[in-house]
Amino acid sequence: MAKKIAARIKLDLGGLKGTGPAGKITKADVEGAVNTRDEKGRSQGDLFADRKVLGKISYSGMRKIIGDRLSQSM
Repeated sequence: MAKKIAARIKLDLGGLKGTGPAGKITKADVEGAVNTRDEKGRSQGDLFADRKVLGKISYSGMRKIIGDRLSQSM
């Protein structure tokens, strides 16, 4: 689980110290590393905050109904 999360957010596991059994890196270790701040005051989670929407795709049929119902439930 920790490897998958780290790969998705492009986090290097080499610098992490594991808190699991025998020093194994756990999901909590990866999530903690994302929340830590670097010297510029940014977290690694902030790396994806500046992404922009490239375009919109209109939904039709069943997907539109599902989206409408989900929006109504919110």
